[in-house]
Amino acid sequence: MIKKNPTVQKLEDLGSHIVKEVNAGEGPTFETVLRTKSNTIYDEGIGCLRTGSKTEIRKFLSVAQARTFMQTVAIASKTRKFLLEDLHTSIRGLFYQLKFSLGENLDEDLFSEQSESNNLIEDLEAALGIKREDLNLTTDRKGFVAGPLIIKDRFGGEETTIDCTKQGRSGWAIPSDVDNDMEIAEVDADYVLVVEKDALWQRLNEDKFWKKENCLVITPKGQSTRGTRRLLRKLADKKLKVFCFSVDGSEPLIHVDENGLIRNDKIEDFCQSQFNKFGSIETPVFEKGTTNGKSMEVDVNGKQTVGDILNVVRHPITEPLYEVKTKCGFSVKVTSSHSVMVFEDYKIIPKKTSELKEGDLLVVPTNVPNNEKLKEVDFITFAQREAPELLKKIEILNRGTRRKGMPCSELSEEERKKLDKNCKIHWGKSKLYFNNNIKITEEFARLLGYFVSEGSLAQDV
Repeated sequence: MIKKNPTVQKLEDLGSHIVKEVNAGEGPTFETVLRTKSNTIYDEGIGCLRTGSKTEIRKFLSVAQARTFMQTVAIASKTRKFLLEDLHTSIRGLFYQLKFSLGENLDEDLFSEQSESNNLIEDLEAALGIKREDLNLTTDRKGFVAGPLIIKDRFGGEETTIDCTKQGRSGWAIPSDVDNDMEIAEVDADYVLVVEKDALWQRLNEDKFWKKENCLVITPKGQSTRGTRRLLRKLADKKLKVFCFSVDGSEPLIHVDENGLIRNDKIEDFCQSQFNKFGSIETPVFEKGTTNGKSMEVDVNGKQTVGDILNVVRHPITEPLYEVKTKCGFSVKVTSSHSVMVFEDYKIIPKKTSELKEGDLLVVPTNVPNNEKLKEVDFITFAQREAPELLKKIEILNRGTRRKGMPCSELSEEERKKLDKNCKIHWGKSKLYFNNNIKITEEFARLLGYFVSEGSLAQDV
């Protein structure tokens, strides 16, 4: 007797439950785990986040839930078909296959946006205790590995041995499913080094850094995919230490904020501001959050660019912290496993901090790029965000404002939002009047330059 795929069995059990309720004259229901922050806990036993035990019931005989109930059943039916026929597709492919499934004569699609089907796939995962890969749904392969790791991959009825030391300059592409029909046959590394940027990973691979250090070098190419995260989890379960590049929180970070302003903040202050703004996930090991900021970068060709900051992570240091100093006065504090860019053999290459020696040429940005997108400044909004104490010295002289001549600090936030951007404002006791909306011109920039170098602002102005 051929044993049925356990995921197929779970899908059929779900269908049988719904049919049983219908035959009994009851409205069919679907129970899934509640996926909210309040039902997310950190499990110290497995060392990661997981959902709690709270659940919610979806009802077909509910105006608010009938559509999502029908969509969930359609996804379950379609993925069962994939499993029985041993076919795979992406979550986007599933969306397109189900989008027009209500028929040609009906003026409504089963799904209007992919976000609908994505959320219901997660509902099925949580309800049945499976992963989307168990449903033969795949995701993009973004992560790559190089180093002493051997993988056994059983695909299409054949077994393939993958040696990650012999994958050339491209490395082994990590699939979205590293659990089904795949296993780690052998790993002979001392630790795992995770490098976020693909360009840096390529340099490390070309220099066979993994061979010199007897380690695995992995790049998620930005934010890690599901397959990369689970592979790292598997390697950690084999007692391998996993290191990510870390910089001390007191170090400065030149970044571009959401308003297009170039700032120089401490990393710890930047992290805290992003946690306060977007929230964070906190565990006994780390605190992680998202951000919409951008930072200055130097690529392997020496070009200075601006790149997206995908996440901010704060964690305790568990390895030596080095302070790297240059003759020109530049310094930075980084962990021993962090690499910095150096100029060596007429190339820009990454080098571990612990391997630096006196005389190495460190590559650093020498200037801050111009911000061409910032064309004008709303003075009151800018002052409110950057220096609210200045609002006490500003008076509004706009005819449409009921509080004519009153300090801007006494206006409510709603009143300030309704102000004409081109309204006239009066500065303190002086005879200076100017438009609230200040255009960024060469003359204005020159004036600011004079003020920064020689100017002052008297307290009684």
